[in-house]
Amino acid sequence: VSSFNMKQTVTGIQFGTYYRENNCLIMVDTNGGLYVKALRRKANICVEKAMTLGPPKEQDVPLQIPTKTKLYVENTQRERDKATDMHRIFQHDLVRLRLKVAESYVKLITDKPFETYANDTASLKIDANVAGLGPNFRIRLRILNSGETVMKDILIVAKYNAENFQIRQPAMTLPLLLPHIEFKHEIPVYGICDEKNSTRAGTILVIIGCKKTFKTFSSVKVNMPMTCG
Repeated sequence: VSSFNMKQTVTGIQFGTYYRENNCLIMVDTNGGLYVKALRRKANICVEKAMTLGPPKEQDVPLQIPTKTKLYVENTQRERDKATDMHRIFQHDLVRLRLKVAESYVKLITDKPFETYANDTASLKIDANVAGLGPNFRIRLRILNSGETVMKDILIVAKYNAENFQIRQPAMTLPLLLPHIEFKHEIPVYGICDEKNSTRAGTILVIIGCKKTFKTFSSVKVNMPMTCG
């Protein structure tokens, strides 16, 4: 591959016959300059002929394979002799891992303080994060209606310990939630800094439900940082 640099910006380019030369590259720049690059008549631009046939040269280069040490041979023999026991131990650990995951899932379901309601036509997803260094915080919520219908009369409630936090408006009615449109909302939180709350943090439970039927669509537990540094 041959390349060259142009001092000016090229506005026009054409490859073809120019005067007696058959293979010429003609260029025009922004200042009106004309450039002609002629290819040598004996140049071989045929890719198929230029390529060398046969295997690559790297095929004849021997690989540097390390010699088998005594430890490697012993470990290989041990794996052959103890293959059944090793497989049984692996299966046992795998079953224990599955059991641990199942126990954690059951604990997560049973420890939910509120009923979670969702259906195919109206389903809400909520994500939360905390901003601020204290004592003033902001809980930033991202709410997504993953259903196919418009949802209205949606109530958002923040459940918290009044000894740890203060929220001016713990309950609020959300506007219409369109399908697949993310809605953002912030909840200002003031952390009470005293002797009781100086060394521990609290949690705030944010619940989204229907204002008329009092059914919970989704909830998220927000772990708040320590109010006092």
